[in-house]
Amino acid sequence: MRAYLERRGLSRATIARFELGYAGGGRSGVSDALAAAGAARDDLVEAGLTIVPDDGGAPYDRFRERLTFAIRDARGRLVGFGGRALADGAKAKYLNSPEGPLFQKRELLYGAHGLDRRAGRGRLHVVEGYMDVIALAQHGLAAVAPLGTAMSEAQLERLWRLDDAPLVCLDGDEAGLRAAGRLAERALAVLSPGRSLAFALLPPGEDPDSLVRAGGAEAFARATTAPVALVEMLWRHVAAGLVDGGPEARAQLRRRLRALVGGIRDPDLKREYGREFRRRLGGDDRAEGWARPPGRAAGRPAPGRVRGVEPADTYELLVPLVLTPRLLARFDERIAQLRFETPEFEQFKNFLLDCALGDDELSSEELQRRAAGGGLATTLASLRRWPAWRAEMQLSEAEREDAYLRKLEAHERHRAKRVERARSHPSDAGGDELERRFRALNGVLNRSRSEP
Repeated sequence: MRAYLERRGLSRATIARFELGYAGGGRSGVSDALAAAGAARDDLVEAGLTIVPDDGGAPYDRFRERLTFAIRDARGRLVGFGGRALADGAKAKYLNSPEGPLFQKRELLYGAHGLDRRAGRGRLHVVEGYMDVIALAQHGLAAVAPLGTAMSEAQLERLWRLDDAPLVCLDGDEAGLRAAGRLAERALAVLSPGRSLAFALLPPGEDPDSLVRAGGAEAFARATTAPVALVEMLWRHVAAGLVDGGPEARAQLRRRLRALVGGIRDPDLKREYGREFRRRLGGDDRAEGWARPPGRAAGRPAPGRVRGVEPADTYELLVPLVLTPRLLARFDERIAQLRFETPEFEQFKNFLLDCALGDDELSSEELQRRAAGGGLATTLASLRRWPAWRAEMQLSEAEREDAYLRKLEAHERHRAKRVERARSHPSDAGGDELERRFRALNGVLNRSRSEP
């Protein structure tokens, strides 16, 4: 054991601090020694140190010929052990105490005992193994590790009590990326404002222990200087292979993102993550390349550019979405391609898509409440004054969905024709008649602002 620890570069002080020990190779040497020191045999069995075979054979030690790691809970109580095999050919390289009244590995973090939020401690690192925690601690870096399992919600809560944004250090290979993505997804459910995670993807084949042994804390610092934010890790994990695909792949990506955002419990974070994913999907006018050049008035397209939704279609394409928000989930990819020339309606469309990305069960009443409270009361009032609003309300959801699909298809066919015409006759892409009609639509909005 001493030779192994020396090869790992551990000092006597570090060995003592982390209470490293050794379980010999005999069948019951540990149990016999503890019993001789006064421990009751039944207690050793309950603690998982002694195993009694089901066939009635002689009891034997759980940990044999292993380096042992003392595991303490947040209050400093010894609740279990971990063991690393020192003999070649061991069935399991690492072994933990069994689950029991004291040892519940999905609620424990190795190395957390004695850590706090004291000033000057530095950032908390989340690593994979016992030796990573110990090696970083010997070089003055705070670190914790889960006990051989994926990080649970209880462990995440414990992490955030120690650090608002701990740095998760994983291998940069495919397995490490998948583990980071799964942890990022799991964190969303318990995320709250001011809490987050960051990820450091280490060079393939390296871990924190190997880095500090080879080059000290400086080598580890160099490998973790460019952490990946939680939202970016989620995007990489979910969007891989989909973001550059065709309509089917993008629709699948939107569904996956909707499910992720829907699992966020905090309403403010849910809204912000929905908005960020919408931006990454190209849902706002700038992301789609639709931003107006400086100084160009709304409703006046650039020469040669095909206009967006015609004024007569604006209400027919927005009102059904207000009355039946689930249409947003079904047609989100196609709705994102709609371009409303009036900025207020374009903003309202993006608001609707933000809502869809964050809440599959959104009601019309709640959507309208959010719109009114989100600075869109005037645009909502304009939509509600549409003469056909009441008739639209009389339709069943199925009828409204069928009618909306037909309207979308008609708009897409009409736009395709205009695009083709613009390519053939660029100077005809605008037109005085369309200009007049968009001015009339702006007038309707202006009157809505002035009415009580």
